[in-house]
Amino acid sequence: METVQGVTTRCKIYNKMVQMLESKSVRETVGQHWKDWVCQKNTRLAKARDLAKDRDLTRAEVTFYCADNVPCDGLMEDTLKRITQYVSPSLVYSTPFADTWRAYCDAMLHSLVIIDRTRDVGLIVYTYNEMTKNLSGQFGEHWSEKKRWCLGNLTLGSKLPLDVIEVCDRGKAISKTGTTESKDVYVDLSGTRFFKNRTDGNAHFTTRLVSKGGVYSWYEGSKEDNAFLLEKAEFVPHERCTPYLAHVKANPNSKDDVELFQVDIQDVKILESSGCRKDGAIKSERKQLYKKVALEVANDIRESRKPFEEAIAEKQNKLQLLDTYSSAFSSNKIIHLKNLPLGPYHIMAMREAQTQFGEKYIMLLATDQNRTLGLCYFNKGIERFMRENLTEEQKEKIRDLSATTSPSSRNHLLFSILLDGVAHRKETLSSIVILNWLEIWRKIP
Repeated sequence: METVQGVTTRCKIYNKMVQMLESKSVRETVGQHWKDWVCQKNTRLAKARDLAKDRDLTRAEVTFYCADNVPCDGLMEDTLKRITQYVSPSLVYSTPFADTWRAYCDAMLHSLVIIDRTRDVGLIVYTYNEMTKNLSGQFGEHWSEKKRWCLGNLTLGSKLPLDVIEVCDRGKAISKTGTTESKDVYVDLSGTRFFKNRTDGNAHFTTRLVSKGGVYSWYEGSKEDNAFLLEKAEFVPHERCTPYLAHVKANPNSKDDVELFQVDIQDVKILESSGCRKDGAIKSERKQLYKKVALEVANDIRESRKPFEEAIAEKQNKLQLLDTYSSAFSSNKIIHLKNLPLGPYHIMAMREAQTQFGEKYIMLLATDQNRTLGLCYFNKGIERFMRENLTEEQKEKIRDLSATTSPSSRNHLLFSILLDGVAHRKETLSSIVILNWLEIWRKIP
């Protein structure tokens, strides 16, 4: 702050995108403006944002404190020009919005939800700034009515653990020290760690952008238009947070397909407060203690996340494989074994089909290079082998797309066959060698 010509001024310089990600306003320490950053259209901020997307946006604001002494235009212009004196050229650099967003997401370690059971209010926390003490997050009232929906739609990505802290008032007490009277509230604290998934096995979650309209708020526009706004604001998908700008308003009856898996009971740690004491040594000691606790918790989060990340990756691979096989089986083009060149082939998946000749199995073939060729009916030799060597329980496992029930292997391989001769190029092959059928099927419980 400085005083010039009897007018006191205050200047502040800040990164506008980061400010909207981390805080709601100057006076409020909880909140965020993610949705407002994305939905700005035809405003001064929108124009500045679009022009600065490759360099980032720094805003300088000057406040003039005056009563009757209104500053003249010249003073205001000179004050604005002097702002550059406060910023050394060595501190000036550029960062695209997309890189700022990625760095912001990289710092996310978990989704934190704090629930006040007494008042039925929930707070979803995205990030915490250690310097400003601002919490970026979203409040939700009447929490008990919308708990699962909020946990599924407003929290961060499924690769991050979901830590829930529940607070409940247990009692109140009044204490007196001399003439000073203070009121204390005793609360019960409990912490639980979850991971989330969808009932259909799809582990992909988005984070719905909401605003002062509440947790069900939305932005009027088509799905494509809203996706374009996200892209324009450089809110790029990230494995820890993929923003979603809803084009339809949600309500308490909206679909809820989230599954929560409890993995641990958490010890809620509250650092001892130094009260009103201003001792520098105490502040430094508490800061070091905070860093130590934060580091321990961060390491604990990383360790607890590993097995769930592996499970999610395995499910995603199976879903992707299932989609691939489903697309392949939807083809009407079926190759005959007798028309294939001689050599080894891998059976990646198979399913039962009704034909004019009765029940038949259709195979999905691939070569050694894992290049999928297409579909082919079993011939009599393979069908006879199945009848003689497989139990009914084993046969049941391959009645649908076997990508979901096949034994786990690197290539998702069911078995291999070797075509080593053809008799008169007619209906059957003279020799089909089953290379590893029994070895694979013995692994199926």
